[in-house]
Amino acid sequence: MCNVSERLPLLDPPEHGCPRGGRDFPARISNGSFGMSGTELATIASLHLPITIILFNNGSFGWIKMLQRLYYDKRYLGVDFSNTMDAVAIAKAFGIRGVRITDPDQLSPVISEALASNEPIFIDVPTKSELEEVPPVHAWQEALRRESIFTNAKAAGHRTADPGQ
Repeated sequence: MCNVSERLPLLDPPEHGCPRGGRDFPARISNGSFGMSGTELATIASLHLPITIILFNNGSFGWIKMLQRLYYDKRYLGVDFSNTMDAVAIAKAFGIRGVRITDPDQLSPVISEALASNEPIFIDVPTKSELEEVPPVHAWQEALRRESIFTNAKAAGHRTADPGQ
């Protein structure tokens, strides 16, 4: 696991000891990594590095959004990307071939083709938000459990204290 902005800068090109420069092991990034270090695509393109980059695109800085849900009363600020943000177009603007997966059956053949290629390839894979599927972070799981208990009790008409107190 990398910090949110480290994934792309930490890729090992062939001249640094990774024999196939990321082709055997694609770079798996999230919106956070892409948003904070996506300009590394310029370096990948200019050096013609044969790297496969897979963006798991949930349309937001998901972990930060989950923190805002749990600890800031669902006040979301600066975490959602607009529907017009086109990651494939951004990759293409840097000179990297981009593919958007629109059907799960496309994923395996596209990855196989990318790994066999001798060029950088960017694959955009839409995913669910962390608000629908919570990462396995114990504190978050507990906060959601408390939130659920509080919400259910409130819906049943019971007087309750705020779960954050």
